[in-house]
Amino acid sequence: MVDLLPEDVIPGDFRVPGEWNCARIENKNGQVHTVQGRGAGGHPTAQAMLADILALVADRILKS
Repeated sequence: MVDLLPEDVIPGDFRVPGEWNCARIENKNGQVHTVQGRGAGGHPTAQAMLADILALVADRILKS
């Protein structure tokens, strides 16, 4: 399951400058993974990440 939280609810400081991006990923076991690096900027990277997540969900649905 994927949950998207409003920016003001996410714990920690995820504000990064310019083309830098940061994502916090928490799995169902409660493990938290934070990744960051240069990208195309917040909106283009968020769009690409969401497209990847939706593709994974669609693939899982088709296989079940």
